[in-house]
Amino acid sequence: LHLVCGKCEAVGDAPLDIAATFVNALSDEYGFKTDVSHFAIYGTCSNCQ
Repeated sequence: LHLVCGKCEAVGDAPLDIAATFVNALSDEYGFKTDVSHFAIYGTCSNCQ
């Protein structure tokens, strides 16, 4: 699970289990199996806030 800063373009990683609720909801509600190891979330890092 990659965290990408939209300002400085820094990339960090978060543990995959942090997305467990989201992944389980996609599976339960849509039958969709998610590979979050190649999933990027864009936002603003703590240094740029």
